[in-house]
Amino acid sequence: MLQHIQNDDYYPDFEDKLTHLFFSACKFHCFLDGNKRIAITLCAQMLLLNGYLYCSGHFIREMENISYHVAAGNIDKDLLHDIIFAVINGDVNDEGLKLKILNMMREEWRKMGHPVPTYKNDRAWKAFEFFIPELDKEVDMASDLMKAMFGRTDQVTGEVTGEVTGEVRRLLAVMKGEMKRQEIQAALGLKHEDHFRAKYLKPSMAAVAIEMTIPDKPRSSKQKYRLTQKGQECIQNSGPNLK
Repeated sequence: MLQHIQNDDYYPDFEDKLTHLFFSACKFHCFLDGNKRIAITLCAQMLLLNGYLYCSGHFIREMENISYHVAAGNIDKDLLHDIIFAVINGDVNDEGLKLKILNMMREEWRKMGHPVPTYKNDRAWKAFEFFIPELDKEVDMASDLMKAMFGRTDQVTGEVTGEVTGEVRRLLAVMKGEMKRQEIQAALGLKHEDHFRAKYLKPSMAAVAIEMTIPDKPRSSKQKYRLTQKGQECIQNSGPNLK
């Protein structure tokens, strides 16, 4: 991969080379784990080696969220190139780029089967507001489906006991007081952070079964997680054999 990007016929500009390196490391899973972090690290090193010290720190911060969407397939290579170009050249407020990202979000929402959201912007095109049509109708339909399948009238949102996944139940079973992400993952015997976050941590948060101890700083190095009242009720209702 590193030799491939040196071919100026395929990648004539520095941004082209950086985009291919980032995209390949994220998408093609060259390593068993940590591919997104490795993509950011490789590209940051490439920036430093090529005289882009002034923007390397900014690049690391901005690309943390972008790497997730690249790996998930939400951001294609062309859009990634535009984002990297904007980050390097300090033009992240480019209106054309904002619209491309906005359209990407709308398309992903549509693929999930939801009504396509509409939006409006302020007169300066510096901010956007999203509007999700028929959201109440969507929730009602989900509630009717749950009732038909399980004989329950509870809305899907906000319900913990009964509708939690097996992974969430396993996570709740190992919770002891306030625990760091690494501690929970170790207690579950899981090696891969991405898998743990996708299958265990995020669903548990979405089910309001656990909560952050520092909710206003989700990326804090001191962040821990603890059971909510609903999480405790789920454990009690499940009995001592919760697994």
